[in-house]
Amino acid sequence: MSHPTPSTPRRRARGAVLAGLAVLVVLGAAAPARAGGHAPPPRETSLVGAVDLKTVPGVRLHFAFDAHAVRDREKEATGTFRIRHTEDAIDVWQTGTITCLQVGGPVAVASGTVTASNEPALIGHKVGFTVYDHGRRDRLNASWDMGFTGTPPPCMSTAPTGEIGAGNLVVRG
Repeated sequence: MSHPTPSTPRRRARGAVLAGLAVLVVLGAAAPARAGGHAPPPRETSLVGAVDLKTVPGVRLHFAFDAHAVRDREKEATGTFRIRHTEDAIDVWQTGTITCLQVGGPVAVASGTVTASNEPALIGHKVGFTVYDHGRRDRLNASWDMGFTGTPPPCMSTAPTGEIGAGNLVVRG
């Protein structure tokens, strides 16, 4: 009678089971990074695009954004905003730097400081923006520090009630 050798079917089956367990252990170790089957949130947040708000005939309110931040460092945001309001004899433009950007799902709240304008009295004013990225049905609102006492807090604005007439805004992060 011969005795079983290490290469018997039983020994090979046990090796296959151990190899399978090793794969499961490796996959299980990676599972926390995919908690719930979701990828970890991106580290960079952004608000980009340009739009015209729906207004009455003869009035144009144009907004453009190129804002970026790193999650958990919203007050170190970078980027620019542009606003232009034309109506009859009025043609006011202003540009500024983004100073704060917070993103939660499809909503971005940003704030910035006006750095240039054809109306010198606007330079230095704080502006807050709220954007709801809803495909081609985005919404936006802006709030200026005029009328406030003191400086409004960073990343503060009002509900995004303004409907978009043309253009698109994209919120990421």
